[in-house]
Amino acid sequence: MWVAGNVANLTQRVIGAAGEGVRAAAAINTDLIGEETRRAVAGRRLPFSARMEREASERVLGDRRHGL
Repeated sequence: MWVAGNVANLTQRVIGAAGEGVRAAAAINTDLIGEETRRAVAGRRLPFSARMEREASERVLGDRRHGL
């Protein structure tokens, strides 16, 4: 869960709050990219099975997978 906002320092000016928002957004984005990367790497480490081959073939070739 991520939370962004300015509840600690009510006197902070808008520009300062905007800067904090940018930093929070960057941290959230970094966390999301890291999680996506970890999942992609884990997926690539799985053995390639006949089921996975069939699914990839159907996804890429559709009805054309058995000839022209």
